[in-house]
Amino acid sequence: MTTSAAGNEDDRPLYERAGDLHRRGRPEEALVLLQEHLQQHPGDLAARYALGICLTDTARHAEARVQFRRTLDDDPRHYQAAYRLGRLLEADADPAGAADAYRQVLAAVAEFRDTATRLRTCAEAAGDAVRPGMPGLPPMPPSLPGGPVLTGRTLVPGPPTLRSQSEAHRVADRGIEKYAVRLRPRHLAPALLGKAALATAAAVLASHVLGTGQIEVGAARSRGRG
Repeated sequence: MTTSAAGNEDDRPLYERAGDLHRRGRPEEALVLLQEHLQQHPGDLAARYALGICLTDTARHAEARVQFRRTLDDDPRHYQAAYRLGRLLEADADPAGAADAYRQVLAAVAEFRDTATRLRTCAEAAGDAVRPGMPGLPPMPPSLPGGPVLTGRTLVPGPPTLRSQSEAHRVADRGIEKYAVRLRPRHLAPALLGKAALATAAAVLASHVLGTGQIEVGAARSRGRG
């Protein structure tokens, strides 16, 4: 690297140089520049949040939590700082503190990454009752266990079917009588005539069979005499 190039790099703002070092996988050097930058600009929330990230990457969790909390003190709706704080508290076995941080995330935005799932897990681990609509937790839609979410208008059940009634009571429902039917002779005549015709046909057939039998018997007797 030439002297002019080094001079140009040194002329860049500390925050920009720190970001470049962090992207190149050198968080230890980046946090030194961020600390120097914050001494000159203590109200720079972006730099303080970046410092918390560098401290997290170097496993200095206690110091990282301090920086994230200070960021949230100045901007309670900084949901990214709240999320990272929750992750640190969750990793340090503080589910109650992590749940509070995740609630702060969801108070600022409707959803962010896996915040809602982590909030439920931490709340249950802390002994808090997880209820739909609890502060900081999105309401859970009504659903059947293992089934699809139920949406739309509620269906009102209709009257029981005839099959269900007969199966329940082992008898068929007689229903409600709407009107009576009165049969007249002219309604019965076709049926009676049909039965009479069948009887007549049966008698004729029988007489024919019997007559044929008598003729055959007479013929046989005549042959016997001859």
